[in-house]
Amino acid sequence: MLRLCLGLLVWCAVWAVQNARADVARIADVQAGRLAMVTPGDFNALAAALERADRFFLDHEPGVAPDAVVMVLHGSEVAAFLRRNYRQYRSVIDLSARLTALGVVDIRICETRLRALGEEASALLPFVSTVPYGPGEIDRLFTQEKFSVF
Repeated sequence: MLRLCLGLLVWCAVWAVQNARADVARIADVQAGRLAMVTPGDFNALAAALERADRFFLDHEPGVAPDAVVMVLHGSEVAAFLRRNYRQYRSVIDLSARLTALGVVDIRICETRLRALGEEASALLPFVSTVPYGPGEIDRLFTQEKFSVF
């Protein structure tokens, strides 16, 4: 009987520690910087990442405002954010604009890719920003800013 009581006591202690760790991890998850990994040139992956960010935002309790999920785009999907392509990519652009306005995502476009497309930053929609080199920005976020994958 003593063994049973000690076993139950140990189990309760382990359970309490695990739940405390889960709560800390949940809080850290909300506060940590996140980087959405979008395969360059995969427009479907971009759309999926935006939908996931939308669900992530809706799933958090009101008043808990996690940092924006950063999306560094440096493939052919960059063309979706050119003003002239709005009609073609309207549903994704509207979702992107709404999530940016709510502070859920921070979309950064690679200037190197823009030049490869023969475009200037002024051709982009107003809610996105640019970075000199997309892969370099991703490396910087992981190494210097300690971002985690969203």
